[in-house]
Amino acid sequence: RSPDLIVRPDSAGEVAAWVKWAGRRGLRVAPRGSGHNYQAAALREGGVMIDLQGLDRIEIDARARRAWIGAGVTGGRLIERLARHDLAFPIGHCADVALSGFILSGGIGWNYGQWGPACLNVAAMEMVTAQGDIIRADPGNHSELFWAARGAGGAFFAIVTAYELILQDQPGRA
Repeated sequence: RSPDLIVRPDSAGEVAAWVKWAGRRGLRVAPRGSGHNYQAAALREGGVMIDLQGLDRIEIDARARRAWIGAGVTGGRLIERLARHDLAFPIGHCADVALSGFILSGGIGWNYGQWGPACLNVAAMEMVTAQGDIIRADPGNHSELFWAARGAGGAFFAIVTAYELILQDQPGRA
């Protein structure tokens, strides 16, 4: 499987622009977090693959116990940054996997028994719809998309570009 074009945006605005560009040309779009999917779901014959690895921002608010992360942030990089604040998030078992696919697939990983799956530790998501609109989805705003994204996996019908995470105390530090 080979896409016609691979693009590497570094903002939600660029993702939205590529979605609109592909839509005007009748091309299918497939997002890719880190390519860890065993079935290579992001690879299609033709169309546009949007590689989200450039969406790698991490903003931590230690007092509020929240973080905004881009879809391309890997679990290892997030844990490293959170450790500086004695905070944690239930990442997966493989440190080099982007959190985007992990969270969308539910997020069964470290500390699952104590904190639940990663998707239950998400307060909001920034996403690009199939029409190319950038929206914030949370329990009170576009709630149907927020609830649908949690556990939808590769079948989700929007591209999540960022997550607001609910952070936990680092184990052994509480």
